[in-house]
Amino acid sequence: MITFVGDVDAVRIGEPRAWASRHAPWICPPHCVIDLTQATFVASAGIAAVIALAADLRERGGYCVVVADRPLRHILRVTGADKRVTVTSTLHDAQQCIARFVEAGRIGALLDATERARCRRPEPRP
Repeated sequence: MITFVGDVDAVRIGEPRAWASRHAPWICPPHCVIDLTQATFVASAGIAAVIALAADLRERGGYCVVVADRPLRHILRVTGADKRVTVTSTLHDAQQCIARFVEAGRIGALLDATERARCRRPEPRP
């Protein structure tokens, strides 16, 4: 799990992205929860980097879930970022999404309609 406290921008997000790139080959498959509930500011570059990190993990066969509070979830929805990375409101929901991903092999295979809405697999990048 990666937890951000304070501002999240391109400078700050670079560190966990480098961490994921360094460690992902040793974690098979790489699953990650990015906790933004303690972030006080999230710049557009920070959102873009989170999406890129999720895509990197997905390319390695992993899954990434972002935990965000209501205002940030709204921003992620308005910008369309929630179509690229799964966003939940609680750590518990994020952990359940990853557990279901691991159990199912493919997200959605074992989920009912409510869970699909909460644990939707992001669309692939074009």
